[in-house]
Amino acid sequence: MGILFALLTGVTTAFFNIFIKKGMDQSQGKSIGFVITIFVNVVIHSLIFIVVIMLNGFTFQFNWTATVWFMVGGIFSTIIGRYALLSAIQSIHPSRASALKNITPVFTVLYALLILQEDFSLLSIIGLLILFVVIFMQGVFSFRQSRLALHKDKYDKSEWRGYLMGVIAAFIFGLGQGVRKQGLLISSEPIYGALIGLLIAFIVIVLYQGFKGSLKTIILENYRIININFILASVFLSFGPVFFFIAASLIQVSYVSVIAAVEPLITILLSIFFLKGREKLTPSVWIGAFLILVGITFISLDN
Repeated sequence: MGILFALLTGVTTAFFNIFIKKGMDQSQGKSIGFVITIFVNVVIHSLIFIVVIMLNGFTFQFNWTATVWFMVGGIFSTIIGRYALLSAIQSIHPSRASALKNITPVFTVLYALLILQEDFSLLSIIGLLILFVVIFMQGVFSFRQSRLALHKDKYDKSEWRGYLMGVIAAFIFGLGQGVRKQGLLISSEPIYGALIGLLIAFIVIVLYQGFKGSLKTIILENYRIININFILASVFLSFGPVFFFIAASLIQVSYVSVIAAVEPLITILLSIFFLKGREKLTPSVWIGAFLILVGITFISLDN
């Protein structure tokens, strides 16, 4: 089940990549949907948390230490990492931004080895290596396809900024995933962990904008430019952290991070239908999909 939820993390994030880009296009570049997505995420996660509590007979185990870890993870992933990713998507194609962000597993695995001291069997190592190769190859192909689609041989400054923000997003997301796993080692409440991360991010943003005196302006601007694509992106992104927390509570976070890296392939497939003319379906996509299944199979044999 942990592997299934890890895959769902990648799929829902891929849908987010597509609809957030459509939202940016619809708003004509006036917004990257940052505040909107976090607000909708908080609402949806709160509803999910309430439903889970009700189904569990209103029983809940609170732990301060785990809560602090979840809060730190939220600041890394929900504020810094997400802003960097949205900025990258705004400057470059969703598939490019997704490919760059998907070097996240490298940082997560390093964190798992050095800090969490997770163990790896021979089969899981083979599976991880296969997935890492696929991530790297698909990233290279994504960049080439995007260049051909745009008929560009050179990149402007905004694109290079997008690449930089994509790498920063990957690093921050990697740290965030490791920190969240530390919280899950203490608390067995994955839905609560996802909610706390979003709440602290939302509170920090509100306080920051309040001190700047721009909170009212931000709210009005986001209200004026709100569109259905931002809402849809927010819905899909709401389930991504939930699936990640559930998966990380069941299997090693290094496995979850790498398996969720199926996201770029799914993003490309979705781009063909939702962002017509911007992506092309090539044999490398099918080969990558097959190798991902092989890699996941090796990891599954160890669980």
